[in-house]
Amino acid sequence: MAAPKLALALLILFVSLSISSSTEYAKFNDIYSRDSADLQNVRLLVENASDLVKEKYKHKERIDNRVRKLYSNKIQNNTAPDNDELMRLSSEVAREKALRRETEASEVNFIESDCARFDEDCVELSASVQKTIMSSSPFLLCNHDSNLTGYNRLLATEKFAEEIEGADLSDLTSNVVSNDRIETCFQAFLSPSVAYAMSSLHEDLTVQPLNSIMKIAQGTVHSILNIDYDKTLKGFTAEFCPMRELSSVRGLVKEIENKLSNHNELDYSWVQDIPNVNDIPDCENWNGEISFDVPLIGLSFDFSFTGVSPLCVLAAVMTISNLGEICSVEPIHSDQTSNTNVQWILQEPDVPNVSKLPWFEAGLKGEGQVVAVSDTGLDMNSCYFSDSRGNVRPSKSNAFDKTRRKVIQYYNFVDGVDGRGHGTHVAGTIAGFSQYKDESGENENGVAPNAKIAFFDIGSGNSLEIVMPDTYTLFDPGYHAGAKIHSASWGNSVNSYGSRDRNWDEYTFQKNDFLIVKSAGNTGDDCTKGYDCMRSVSGVSKNIITVGATQSHGDDALDDGMRGMQFVAHFSARGPSIDGRIKPDILAPGYWIRSAKAGKHCSSDWLRGTSMATPVVAGSAALVRQYFEQGYYPNGRWTQGPVTASLVKAVLINGAQEVRAVDNGSAKTCNGCNPTPSEKFDAHQGFGRISLKHSLPLKNSSYDVEVFNNNNVLAGKRVTTFYTINKCKTNLFRATLVWNERGGARGCAKCLRNDLDLVAIRVRDGVRVTFNANGLKGYDTKNNVERVEVYAKSGDRISLHVIGSNFVDSSARYSLAVTGCLNKAITNGVANQSTNGQSTNGFSVNGQSSIRRSANSQSNNRQSANTQSAVKQATVNNSTCTRKALCLNATDDCAD
Repeated sequence: MAAPKLALALLILFVSLSISSSTEYAKFNDIYSRDSADLQNVRLLVENASDLVKEKYKHKERIDNRVRKLYSNKIQNNTAPDNDELMRLSSEVAREKALRRETEASEVNFIESDCARFDEDCVELSASVQKTIMSSSPFLLCNHDSNLTGYNRLLATEKFAEEIEGADLSDLTSNVVSNDRIETCFQAFLSPSVAYAMSSLHEDLTVQPLNSIMKIAQGTVHSILNIDYDKTLKGFTAEFCPMRELSSVRGLVKEIENKLSNHNELDYSWVQDIPNVNDIPDCENWNGEISFDVPLIGLSFDFSFTGVSPLCVLAAVMTISNLGEICSVEPIHSDQTSNTNVQWILQEPDVPNVSKLPWFEAGLKGEGQVVAVSDTGLDMNSCYFSDSRGNVRPSKSNAFDKTRRKVIQYYNFVDGVDGRGHGTHVAGTIAGFSQYKDESGENENGVAPNAKIAFFDIGSGNSLEIVMPDTYTLFDPGYHAGAKIHSASWGNSVNSYGSRDRNWDEYTFQKNDFLIVKSAGNTGDDCTKGYDCMRSVSGVSKNIITVGATQSHGDDALDDGMRGMQFVAHFSARGPSIDGRIKPDILAPGYWIRSAKAGKHCSSDWLRGTSMATPVVAGSAALVRQYFEQGYYPNGRWTQGPVTASLVKAVLINGAQEVRAVDNGSAKTCNGCNPTPSEKFDAHQGFGRISLKHSLPLKNSSYDVEVFNNNNVLAGKRVTTFYTINKCKTNLFRATLVWNERGGARGCAKCLRNDLDLVAIRVRDGVRVTFNANGLKGYDTKNNVERVEVYAKSGDRISLHVIGSNFVDSSARYSLAVTGCLNKAITNGVANQSTNGQSTNGFSVNGQSSIRRSANSQSNNRQSANTQSAVKQATVNNSTCTRKALCLNATDDCAD
């Protein structure tokens, strides 16, 4: 056995030396949203360990002397390196650790089919598989060939792996970390000899092992060290690296649990990962408990602490992160409903001279639609929900009864009651309906009063805190009952892309007709308290609609000094997401809203918050679905297949209207502070305030609409549609492109997987002007929602291009909504031209004819005069500002 071990050692030494001298260091923070300040926090904590701890451990050498020497050589004049240098040094340590792990595995005699360590159910693992797992470490693989698209980089990387024995990258598409026009990066679980051999053979491939500090999500260390202040920290989730051989990790988790049950066995070798460390933090007085929860599916587990000091929590978290089989650790924060105080107020703007509701008059009240709601509970005895035949019985099953008047399913995940009244209020805004006036003398009926509710109870007693299940438990019951929309008026303050975001994106990608509408949160108040409230939005999944709140309209709904529905509510959380995507997506009235009240037979009350804005959007989405399914477009019969969530999202965002500013609070509460300017596409309002009036036309409309549902574009190709503008009452041509895609990596800094681009070219009097999406001068490389706006006049010709710019996958499905004075498209889809404009063979996209319909609709569609105006959106005259146009290619004529 000595010869093979020597050969392996020489191979590792050769690869290590060649890599250290030739491989370019990959900037870790450009790939993951890890905060190198976390590393600084740990370093400072360790450096400032107490004298008692120093004395306790002075005879215990826990830090590798080679590592200590490596760091000390980098220090000059007692000045610590900056964060980038710290990360670079830390990555060198990670390489040494990975090589050492492989060497140690080579010295173990594995027992054939011994699987107890990996799976207590004992799925048999051969000695070779055990050895592979024990010698492997998590790596970041990046292909930097800028001449290739992301999809071709993936294929090339898989081809590279075929040249190296033991390099299994057959499931690389499921482990994409980032993809842009320069590089594509993947997470892989490999032995270092294999990883570095691949890198040394191909100059376009770099590898970087992940050490313990690199695996933890941004803000984890900060949350632990401020655990007494951060009351939302509930625990942590750890995910094992992708190991196809394992169907369960209960055995590994049991091993970890046994190790951490005794703090004397805490592993402090992770301190090696922190540059410039001389001392070690001590975990004393471990009097608390640690509990573990292993899901039935997936290679992950949750763990939490009770009565444990911050230093001990940090030591335990870092011990788990330091394990070679672990790829990521992130905190779990508690969720709360997204309203701002205990009062229940619903704003009902009173718009003068409006007595008709065109959508209701057209028969669009939500018939045939089911909306799922997860919230604190639902009072089914309220007149807005009660059934003369008796209410459905709360249960923990997928059972439903569509013959019920209003609530067809009640999944009792927690307690089956609404002690707080939050869920009753939210569900009432979506679909509550009573034909009798309540105690207020009004009918506070919902946005889609004829829709039905599938309710999922996540609230406990009188608390606003909620209990969250896993993704499938949360969404499957409602989907099984026919709900294609899920309203979630709750969340936390986490802005980075985490496990929940990834799981929700995966779920909606697999079920592409399922739309999640989620509240942005109410952390915008921090702006008026002197804090930076930007990036405070929660709910940053790519495929969902994240909803912020505006004020409303009407003297009875506005506090003194409030400015009305053209202003973002001061409490509404701000974007963007930590990877730079536009969030919130859309705004809706949420300050104040009146809706059904729990605890009384027939009553309503007021509430404010993004919790109240979210059901406005969810109810509107139900009306949009009915609009298509019942043939209001194109000519009495819908012919484009199942209505996708991406189409509903595209329609709502396409009609969203710009608001003016953020109202930072009334004169009473804000001491006369001035509004913060805001414009469409920014971090305050996203794409603007929802307006059904501008989203879809009805009879005798002032504009036309054309939609494309679930179309396909190939990587590197484009689909083009041509329009001629005719004369009508609007000069604005708008188009919105939306595509759902698979989930990104936890903590991704570049979460977009497939980059599509939407470009419009206007030709007027022989002059071509190019308009890019989302107010940018060039292509948008971050968002999976893109909207272009063109000011046009009769006779203009517009070509609209959907471009498959840079994909990880071979193709992508998208939806497109187009509004304006549209003549029937000259060509419905010039199919799959290459991006340099040269025609290639492909498929054609058969667009539907544009149908003129009236747009005199309101976005709330409530029945009472007050409720009618609660969600009604006034027309906003868009300013005809000009943007500097960019050319689509070198032959275009450009103009300002």
